[in-house]
Amino acid sequence: MKIIDGTTGKYHITSQQIADTNMALFGEEEYVLDIGSKFELTVINTNTITIGDGMLMLQGRRGGTDFGKRDTLLIANGAQGVPRNDLIVARYTCDKDGIEDITPDIVQGSNSGDDPQLTTGTIRNGATLHEMPLYRVRLNGINIDGIDTLFTEYGAGGGKYRIGDICITTLPYPPKYGTWISWGEGRIPIGVNSNDLDFSTSEKTGGAKTVTLTTAQLPSHTHESVAHAHSVAAFNTGNQSANHTHTISSNLQSAGGNARNMLAGGNLYPMSDGVTSTTSANSANHTHSVPAHNTASTTPAATGASGSGDAHSIMNPYITCYYFKRIA
Repeated sequence: MKIIDGTTGKYHITSQQIADTNMALFGEEEYVLDIGSKFELTVINTNTITIGDGMLMLQGRRGGTDFGKRDTLLIANGAQGVPRNDLIVARYTCDKDGIEDITPDIVQGSNSGDDPQLTTGTIRNGATLHEMPLYRVRLNGINIDGIDTLFTEYGAGGGKYRIGDICITTLPYPPKYGTWISWGEGRIPIGVNSNDLDFSTSEKTGGAKTVTLTTAQLPSHTHESVAHAHSVAAFNTGNQSANHTHTISSNLQSAGGNARNMLAGGNLYPMSDGVTSTTSANSANHTHSVPAHNTASTTPAATGASGSGDAHSIMNPYITCYYFKRIA
């Protein structure tokens, strides 16, 4: 063991010792730090791009562009009607004498529209070339069609969030760097599953806090009533069929002066020659008596409907927090 941050009377601190300290503080990943313009990219024309000042951390090594300065990069001409992706990188190099450097450069893509392959390695293990992606330049033919940010930003507050990342916190405000929006209010995040249409893409929404079941969603079931009978007491129906008559028809003729009568319902009705029908007298009011009796036993049957059909909660146990999404 030996002292690192102290006076020894000679140069003794190596770049790797500094890099190790940085990785212990910032992590072993690669970040653009929250200082300056953070390498803000400007398209000058179809062949020229500039990136502004800033500082980055590449496997513990810091590199950057001085405040107020800009680096200029040249884009090779594209082919008419052919898509191409070029990558702007921070390139780390270490020559045979151990001299290290970090410089911006462009790695040109093929005409397939895919990103070019970058050279990467672990510097601590002796890698002499490593390329950290900063931006993707999308060309459509000879024109620049768009720019995509590829680096991760490390915030001044110690957090690291890319554009599109979500910050989860119990505090009612987002990190102080970048532009954030409130995200996912009242919703529970679920992981994307490309094999399930309900969860196949990011930020797809659905579901409900309550649900009202339909008849089709109820389990198949019945309700039975107990077999039973009904008793009916004796009663009279009251007056029935009052004030009505009956018409009696005949085709008979008298013979030898004898009278002709018609018998109907136990009564004789005189009939004159040439008269073919007569009307009976009004009938008297009458009643019908119904004796006491029991109805037959009924078979079990479904009961009537019950329940109000109100919606019910389907909420899981939960705890609340704040979600913020970084958009710039």
